Amino acid sequence: MDYKNWTYEEGSLIVEKYTGAFNKEFILKAQEELYAPIPTNKAISMLTDLSEATFPNLSVDDLKEILSVLDKNHHQYTSFQGAMVTSLSQYEDFEVAHNYAKQAHDKNIVVMIFHSLDSALDWLHVSAENATSIRTKLASKNDIEKAE
Repeated sequence: MDYKNWTYEEGSLIVEKYTGAFNKEFILKAQEELYAPIPTNKAISMLTDLSEATFPNLSVDDLKEILSVLDKNHHQYTSFQGAMVTSLSQYEDFEVAHNYAKQAHDKNIVVMIFHSLDSALDWLHVSAENATSIRTKLASKNDIEKAE
């Protein structure tokens, strides 16, 4: 189990990567720590790479609890959009991402699911320079870094 995150554009672009199997408690802690330092009164874009992650035993209620972390914070931003990159190899894990995106939509939070990193980067309007950096970091097995 490995979790990494990076920020770009003075904190208004957040990238996170999950690798391995994750439970609700780990995700809740990671999300609470992630949202704490995010600047307010900014448009926030988030790219979440789930292509190497699995979520055994996450229920719909667990997803609601995880989403509540974003829900309680997203009102302090001028806008929030999230792109989740998933793998097609595990239907159950794609279904978890889909249920999360649906619940986010029900709370007027925009979260889209992509099977291609390039499509997600394009949808988020990530600059070519940042996209190159993001691709490199997501492919790397190194420790967590912050990029500004």
